Amino acid sequence: MIASALQYKNDNDPEAEKLQETIERKGYEAALIEVSQLAAGDPLITAVTGALSQS
Repeated sequence: MIASALQYKNDNDPEAEKLQETIERKGYEAALIEVSQLAAGDPLITAVTGALSQS
């Protein structure tokens, strides 16, 4: 679910646009760490980035 949210794109949604810009600049892992405020290496970060690499 979180991986899907990170892939959401909608040109009419400013928050979605901002998230996609962050992902383009930093990549999925760093963007997720930034928006979630989870620590790098958190098991949730690992699970989500793993799911993204399989999609």
